[in-house]
Amino acid sequence: MNRRFAAAVSAAAVGAVTLTGCLGDPKPGPPGKVVAKDTDTSYIHHPGTGKHPGWTQTITSYYLTTKGKDGSVVRFEVTSGNYDHCYRGSAYPRCTKR
Repeated sequence: MNRRFAAAVSAAAVGAVTLTGCLGDPKPGPPGKVVAKDTDTSYIHHPGTGKHPGWTQTITSYYLTTKGKDGSVVRFEVTSGNYDHCYRGSAYPRCTKR
């Protein structure tokens, strides 16, 4: 097996494992009124080898904070689609059904 083919197979396997870890949706949060929205962006630098430059991977996490009827405030992770559909003041999880 030549080196280029082995490197391509290895990169594909790492990419498949990384991608499958990202495909799972976060667990739904408790119902309540959305009181805050925020994001967290992290950067992972992948170094290059030889003549090939490295690259940077950007990962963004989306969070909603809800306030329940009992006054409890909970911050939890949501998908980007749910983040886009839920505005401050809207009722979670009903806002995710748009």
